[in-house]
Amino acid sequence: DQEEKDVNNSRFYAEHGEEIEIDEDVYGVAIFSIIHDGTEILSQSNRDHVELPVNVFRMIFSIMMLLTNFVLQVTMLVLAYKRVVAPSVHKVQSVYKQYRENCYEEGIYRPQRWRDYDEEDKTRLCHMVFGSFWFIYAILFLWWAVMITEVRKNERMARVITNLGRALHPDEMFVTGAGKEGCDLIVRLTPLVRTCLYAILLLPKFLISFVLLVLGTMWLAATDKFEDLILNAVALEFVISIDELLFRAFIPVSMKQAMTQVRLWNQVEGEPGKFEPGTILFGLLGSTLWYLVCFIGVPIFLTLGQAIPVIGVLPGFAYDVDCADFWESNTQRMCHMDEECFSTG
Repeated sequence: DQEEKDVNNSRFYAEHGEEIEIDEDVYGVAIFSIIHDGTEILSQSNRDHVELPVNVFRMIFSIMMLLTNFVLQVTMLVLAYKRVVAPSVHKVQSVYKQYRENCYEEGIYRPQRWRDYDEEDKTRLCHMVFGSFWFIYAILFLWWAVMITEVRKNERMARVITNLGRALHPDEMFVTGAGKEGCDLIVRLTPLVRTCLYAILLLPKFLISFVLLVLGTMWLAATDKFEDLILNAVALEFVISIDELLFRAFIPVSMKQAMTQVRLWNQVEGEPGKFEPGTILFGLLGSTLWYLVCFIGVPIFLTLGQAIPVIGVLPGFAYDVDCADFWESNTQRMCHMDEECFSTG
């Protein structure tokens, strides 16, 4: 009878909902431990055949990893602004200010002054990434797309947690062995656990993503050399991946394995895995909106957004720097196939 009941349970959850795997990062570890170990601690059911002190230790360790991730990301953001972003903004503003003061007279551009402009100053000005609109537009479009990926990932997890049912007792949160491959399903949450997930996990992640979007945009826009732009983008990607790095470095294999045996479960209307026409349309409209945020938001930042205090990199930038001759002279090949180039003296 018990075996038949388990089969019926598995069939019900397979036919009436979808299973969502827990992400393999520090946030996923926190979700798993707060729900799974929290249930074991509160109910003392010993469903996972692990001693209670081990559950307590694992939960403390998971929260510590989450806090470490937050501290590292916030520290990187603060130090990046003070030691990298702010100096970069100051540098490009100084370079452009010097150009305006020396190549303009009574508000009128003087071409001869530009031709006589110091070569080192001209090099610094022409290497300023902000002066190449389409290049910085493409880079910022990609950066915004990266951050929108993070935001949408967090938004989906928030929606999954919201759609979980309401449990009055910790024992009601789990259904043992009812998922695919015999995994446990998290089908409900107590109000306390749901509040904890919102307060210490989802909300801080949203805030960090927003701040990182702003600071990263400023940093890339204030890059004073084209060759440094890719390096700066890689450095920003490193900050984003701290949660995954901590997961790979410090989470034990036993905990990673335990996470694969637990999944979140959301009830769905209709057949699982198949979307209604309205759902498909809603998804397309949402994705189109996010695309427009990048497509339109980036040029707004590069133009009107420069007037915003703190965020603006070059307020009033007129895209009036003519570096065509500079780049032509600095991109010509010195050697040709039909002549000896590196002759000895």
